[in-house]
Amino acid sequence: MSSTSISVPQYATPRGDAYNAALAKVLAGGVHSNFRAATEPAPIRISQARGARVEDIDGNEYLDLSSAFGSLILGHGNVAFNDALARQLSTAAHIVNGVLELEAAEALHRWFGWAPVLRFGLSGTEMVSNAIRLARAYTGRSKVMRFSGHYHGSSDLLLGGQMGDDGQTHPQANGPFESDGRAEGVLERECLLVSFEDSNWSRILTEHADDLACVLLEPVCINGGGVRPDGGNVAEMVRLCRANGVLVVADEVITGVRLGSGGGQKAIGLEADMFVTGKAVSNGIPISVLAGRAEIMELYAKRRVAHGGTYNGYGLGLRAITSTLGILNKDSFATFNRIDEISAQLAETALKIAQALSVPLHINRFGAAQVFHIGAASGSSRRYGSLAATLADGQLTKMLQGAGIMMCPLCRAYPTLALTEGDIDFFADRFASVLETNQAKLSRLARAADAA
Repeated sequence: MSSTSISVPQYATPRGDAYNAALAKVLAGGVHSNFRAATEPAPIRISQARGARVEDIDGNEYLDLSSAFGSLILGHGNVAFNDALARQLSTAAHIVNGVLELEAAEALHRWFGWAPVLRFGLSGTEMVSNAIRLARAYTGRSKVMRFSGHYHGSSDLLLGGQMGDDGQTHPQANGPFESDGRAEGVLERECLLVSFEDSNWSRILTEHADDLACVLLEPVCINGGGVRPDGGNVAEMVRLCRANGVLVVADEVITGVRLGSGGGQKAIGLEADMFVTGKAVSNGIPISVLAGRAEIMELYAKRRVAHGGTYNGYGLGLRAITSTLGILNKDSFATFNRIDEISAQLAETALKIAQALSVPLHINRFGAAQVFHIGAASGSSRRYGSLAATLADGQLTKMLQGAGIMMCPLCRAYPTLALTEGDIDFFADRFASVLETNQAKLSRLARAADAA
């Protein structure tokens, strides 16, 4: 970092603003996901990308820490990855029943440290829904237990809801994940919503065990602020599930690769019966994976449970998995260790700057995923979900984008292999400028967030 007094001009985006306005007339809401429009700042319209940098259509350069919502683990334009995809495109981008499945399975087995039986799909939402279908068929039960703040896609059963004292789930008026058109009564009928922060979750699990097909969780709740469950709670949850014949399903769409070999399951000591992964497992090429114990996945082989999809196991997606994990698996995971090291360096740099400028800041970091928060450290997903905390973290995201640092909404950062020392220096100068310029405002936002 050159100096905390460096002046960084705020980026102007007239062409990007005009593009957004024009797009809103032909694309519903001007974005491809409602959740991208729910928080500031406005979308950047990127014209080119290389390494860890992107450039918008106004010619502004950004350090890309959003990494396509965590999907990119190698960065933009990784030569080895692109060459592998180019060879696959010239061979067969999409055929039915190719010859890459075994290689992809072996790469996944090595990364996760065990040999589950697999099925491939396209999205996390799709494969989490399929995992629930398998759990219901295997157990003969219908209900699903999930945890407040954990995100599992946009299906009716798994999106939003408000937790009752008895675990009963109800639609939440004006909640960010509420929606017209949801199947009537689906949350109340089929979903139990609990929190690891409450002591009654184990009682609810036990009381409803006879109707419960599975417990579904993110090993680390990145979207909910970056909260890691207490290890004792995780062990007790697994014990109760095993004792009552309830399956444990881990949603590792984010954590499966970004937390290192073994994924989030290894990080928190979780023994899941099934898990789903995607995003960084293929460095941004659409594909997802459902993996589970052989006796559960056998329900597919026996055709007792339906699963279909035109693009399931398509060649380009499978090659993206083998290439990505081949790079990360190399030399006893040395490549991922490098990403982890630079992720730590990025977080340490930010914290030193914040301390020097007396801006209350903490970062919840888990391998190559981290969440920046204005205010004092907390392990509570309720605190991070408060309106005041959401406003504070959202304002920091907007300030950083205006100075050339691109984060995911609510200040989530996903470092990649492409990050260099020069990128860290770029980050340090811009981050220091933003905090110095906005010190008073950020301190006020921190006080409000901490009081919430």
